[in-house]
Amino acid sequence: MSLTIAQTAHILIALSLLLVAAHGMGFLFVRLRQPRVIGEILGGLLLGPSVLGHFFPDIQRTAFPDYDGATFSVLGAVYQLGLLLLMYCSGLEVRSSFQQKERRTALLITASGTILPFCLGIGILSLGVQGSGGFLDVSRFYGPADHSTAFMLVFAVAIAVTSIPVISRIMFDLDLLETPFARIVLGAAVIEDILLYIVLAVALGMVGSGSEETFGLQNLLGLDSSSGLGKLFHIVAPLAFIFLSLTAGPGLYQRLRSSRINLLARSSPIAFLLVFMLMMTGLCV
Repeated sequence: MSLTIAQTAHILIALSLLLVAAHGMGFLFVRLRQPRVIGEILGGLLLGPSVLGHFFPDIQRTAFPDYDGATFSVLGAVYQLGLLLLMYCSGLEVRSSFQQKERRTALLITASGTILPFCLGIGILSLGVQGSGGFLDVSRFYGPADHSTAFMLVFAVAIAVTSIPVISRIMFDLDLLETPFARIVLGAAVIEDILLYIVLAVALGMVGSGSEETFGLQNLLGLDSSSGLGKLFHIVAPLAFIFLSLTAGPGLYQRLRSSRINLLARSSPIAFLLVFMLMMTGLCV
């Protein structure tokens, strides 16, 4: 369906306000010798329900109307594309591979930064839940599935997970992406998030229902998310995609780019690179 004039105006106003707030606060934080991304995040908080929506709800509702679904849909799409491009640019800057000493350090950081907070999250719920003699009543957060184990895993993952986009953006703003420090930190963060997302996939598989719509390879294989094979798929598929991307991905890209029948690569290598990146992203999703 096409957008109405009012919807188009709402989208343009919302994007303009977000850009002004993000770049304005980012510029201010640069002048204060702080990472630009921190100011950009703060600009979003100022326009969100925490500040503008709390003190001036009518203005916030006018700028970001919740009754207009098109505005939030477009903003969500812009957010996803921006996140994908940020991750791509960060990966493009980190060109060097780990050295032996850096690999050992990254693994130690991953182990300590993953196991300790993950166990802490499980311990908090295990000791604090009222059903176990604790003081917290978290059953209202279980959702329709009412699965305590899945909720405990998601809670522990939320405590232990890192934000690779924010970390990489800070490294990018401070011009540190080419340093060994950045390789160690980002490498540890990537390994940590891979492990935690596998746990998250298992938790989602515990509460998945056969009525949910599946897509992609899972749909072609006819796997139910709540079945044992469905849970195994959520674990194996991300690992297989990462492994194949690191091993066969560069060779596949070079073959496609140098092919004589690839008219897009011959006319615009940058356009072919973007198409290849979007195709890989679609396969990942």
